[in-house]
Amino acid sequence: MRSVLLEFEQELSALNDFMASAEAEESLLTMLSGQRERDHYGVQQAVQEIQKNLTNKKRYVYSVAIISLYGALERYVEDVVHSYIDVLAKIVGSYGAIPHAIRQQHMDMSIEYLRAIREEKVRTEETLEAVIQKLAGCINEERVFALNAKAFTLRSGNMSRKRIEEIYRRVEIGTLLRRVDATTVNREYEGNEGVNEHKSDEEVRGLYAEIDEIVEVRNLVAHGALQIDNIEDNELVRQKIEKMRVFGRALYEVLEQEVWRASLGAGRMRELGEPIAKYGTSIACFDLGTGTVRRGEWIVLERNDATQPFRSGVIQSLQVNREDKEEVNGGEGVQVGVGLSMRASSRGKYWIPEEEIVELVSQ
Repeated sequence: MRSVLLEFEQELSALNDFMASAEAEESLLTMLSGQRERDHYGVQQAVQEIQKNLTNKKRYVYSVAIISLYGALERYVEDVVHSYIDVLAKIVGSYGAIPHAIRQQHMDMSIEYLRAIREEKVRTEETLEAVIQKLAGCINEERVFALNAKAFTLRSGNMSRKRIEEIYRRVEIGTLLRRVDATTVNREYEGNEGVNEHKSDEEVRGLYAEIDEIVEVRNLVAHGALQIDNIEDNELVRQKIEKMRVFGRALYEVLEQEVWRASLGAGRMRELGEPIAKYGTSIACFDLGTGTVRRGEWIVLERNDATQPFRSGVIQSLQVNREDKEEVNGGEGVQVGVGLSMRASSRGKYWIPEEEIVELVSQ
């Protein structure tokens, strides 16, 4: 799953570099235009020629940036949901173990997907036969099965906030924007990590309004209706790029939490239990009666919070009697201090996911 996020972030980084380059070019032109003409006559001619068309160039640069940003977001939303669906199927192990609501959506959307392929309303390399074969394998509850992941993101219209929420509801994730608001990456971006901020419904609906703004401008560009008054300066575009990066990570974080929920339901996480103490922001102590913990293992905190039900991180350090350990085996009276890469909590239950689950998430 994580490779999809990394690819999205790389694309946004490249777009940000493009905008930075355009900004640097404008600054250089301004600097050169102020130099004495007799010293740099050839340079001045070139600068004047470029500046004559600078307004049109700004329009084109802005158009490229918005279309690229929208395209990156559209592909990412679809790809990360496809990846989640594939991971979910591997975690639960059987079609019947997938939540009923998702199975119903899979049936309904697979039929819609077949119709769209037949009527050539969707671009896909999948054939009708391949989609039918997957659907039949699910209905027959074959031991090795695969969902029609692309059916879940079938859509008509632009990738607006409303459309993204609709796609997430198909995989049984509701109140998406509230959950996005509660993610660690969003709280860090807003500068209120750890603060239980209560937003109104209206404020939540306004969360990431930039998405719909990007959709609107993208449509203006596509129809040749973009006016010079609609063009934002490079810095504002770069701020949009950064906010979409945060939004992308938040969408991923919500899906990763659902992976932990599915893993817990499938019995594929080992219980570490509730901490007996917490120190600072990132150290939790446990009675380790049985089992083993290792430095570098992933750890998941199950929370009594509907908007952020799970939090995950890595075990960065282990200590027993103030002595650093790479690995600690459980036993009578064994207490271990665990240094976490995430914010620790004295409430909630901690779990160690199976290595296969970690690999599925990490890929």
